[in-house]
Amino acid sequence: MDLNGVCEILNENNLEITLYFVRKRRDGYISYSPEVDQTIYTTLLRCIKEYIANYITYEQVGFNPTGYRDGTIEICNYNYVGNYEEVLNCFDGGNIENVEDEAENFSFYCLKIENNAGYELKLFRRVTKFKDYIQKE
Repeated sequence: MDLNGVCEILNENNLEITLYFVRKRRDGYISYSPEVDQTIYTTLLRCIKEYIANYITYEQVGFNPTGYRDGTIEICNYNYVGNYEEVLNCFDGGNIENVEDEAENFSFYCLKIENNAGYELKLFRRVTKFKDYIQKE
């Protein structure tokens, strides 16, 4: 899907949004899905739309693992990601307990956005310094 299609979905009303924090373990992935206030989702959605708007005119080119060209957005088929199905399967029944205890071990987060027609967007972001943002008592 191109960025215009992504923007069309993001601009729809009544989107269902779920946030998953994911930890990679030796035996696979485990996800945590905390309860999040709707105002947080609204803010995140606004930030995502503003961010994508900066790149809407960029040329979309195939992913090149050796580098990228300025003014382009790289895309790849999900089959390129070796453990894609394993990651998706960890979203089934995300844990809501012990999120704070696991926060320093999170590898990435995913926002799953679903429209009324059942079409899903999954936006992933790797986190490397997440533990810097966590305050333990």
